[in-house]
Amino acid sequence: MLQVLLLPDMSRESSVCLEIKPKAGVLPGARNVHQIKKSVCRFCMHQRLKHAEGKVSDLSQYCPLALFSKDKRRVSHAIQSLHRTPQNNFRVLSHLPPTASHLEVLPQLLHSLSSVLEDLKAMHAKDHLDIEGVWALSQLIDLMPDTINNATNLGTWLASLSANLRCEINSAMDHAVLAGLTKSPWTNLTIDEFRALYNLILEEFHVATTYKDCSLLITICHGAAEETKWTPFEHTIEYANERYRCVVAIVDIDIKTHKQIESYYKLDQAILTHARDLAWQPCQDRGINR
Repeated sequence: MLQVLLLPDMSRESSVCLEIKPKAGVLPGARNVHQIKKSVCRFCMHQRLKHAEGKVSDLSQYCPLALFSKDKRRVSHAIQSLHRTPQNNFRVLSHLPPTASHLEVLPQLLHSLSSVLEDLKAMHAKDHLDIEGVWALSQLIDLMPDTINNATNLGTWLASLSANLRCEINSAMDHAVLAGLTKSPWTNLTIDEFRALYNLILEEFHVATTYKDCSLLITICHGAAEETKWTPFEHTIEYANERYRCVVAIVDIDIKTHKQIESYYKLDQAILTHARDLAWQPCQDRGINR
């Protein structure tokens, strides 16, 4: 049976409703990823590629790592950057546009609801191996003949593969051990056990990918709290001697499994290929002194 969660009606004549698509709030933790990914986030690199391809006219100064940083200056810079260059990451859903006060309240709200952003980061971190590792394991799955004995030792079968692919598999599987997804030595896994492990990794990759593309719906209403709350999840923020009623909801979290792993990998490699020729400042250094 199809189940639908309906959000409460949070619209008021004096309220401002916003949609923020924060994107990935963590850098890849896998050792097998390209070096640049360890200091520059996917969003910032993808912006440069989109700009070079003419898909966006202006480069956004927004960085997801700043929004998730818990540093009020960086969070404020992230919000201002989204407002200046919204693209599809910042939308006004109400008839009233956000004022300067609303934009100043947003960092306070996100700071007070840091657990929401931490929960999102935890979902993002389920991408244990990055697409580079998932792609390598998918290649291994594709190479397995239908006639292979499921009880065959994985390490024995790997010996028949090319040196380059074995290197990629070794790196990805070593990190899978570090992430607690399997035990060492992983080469002792049977083919059947490896397939089960791959399905788990793929499932969590899809969860992470979904949450990296979800949205925050935020409603802010200026004024004193009413007797009846919109929802049990309503929050009150005090800022500059004024009171704001706020509600935040995470939406668009239906797990997306329709896209092929190859498509994710090709886009990832296109972003990396373009990024290699550019000078980069680590994301953690951006927005601090602005």
